[in-house]
Order: sequence, then C-alpha cells, then structure tokens
Amino acid sequence: MHSETALFKLVVVESLARLQGQPAHAGDLQPLLEHHSGFVRIQAALLTRDLPGDRRVFVGPLTTALFDPDAYVRTSAALALGQLAGTAESARAALVAAGRDS
Repeated sequence: MHSETALFKLVVVESLARLQGQPAHAGDLQPLLEHHSGFVRIQAALLTRDLPGDRRVFVGPLTTALFDPDAYVRTSAALALGQLAGTAESARAALVAAGRDS
C-alpha cells in the first residue's frame, strides 16, 4: 500500500470511529502500524490516542511498536500507551519494560 493510500486509510478509520462513537478495530490499524513508511506508523500510533471508546485493544500493537527501528515511531507508541496507562495495566507494564530496554 502506498503511503498516500495508507494516510487516506488512517483518515477513514478515524472518521468512522468518531461517527460510530467507538474505537476502530485493532485489525484496521495493525497494517498501518506495520507500514513501510515511518510517517504512516507514527500517525497510526498517535491516532490511537484520540479515538473514542475502549482503546485497550491497541495495547498489543502499540507494545510491538515500542521496539520499532524508528525512534519517532517508538516515541509515538509510548505517547499513545501513556494515554492508556490508567485503564490498562499492561500498557503501564509495557512502558516500564521499554524504559528499561532503552
């Protein structure tokens, strides 16, 4: 998927989630969190911070993104997990572990 198409997909996923009042499915963002473009991966991680509803489904994919080769992707994943730390113990644990590994 080209970067432009992936960015469009991000906007569609976000818009649908907002219209429906619930978070996107992790499966919708998973390919974008693994996209070849670091910019797309960053945007996908940051998008999870602002989606409505229960976002705990993103803890797994964001935890994986903490080990991305791109430092900006790792930072974006950490920011997104920080938004979840109050509701998902596994998000807090992932951040603590990543902090030890850096």
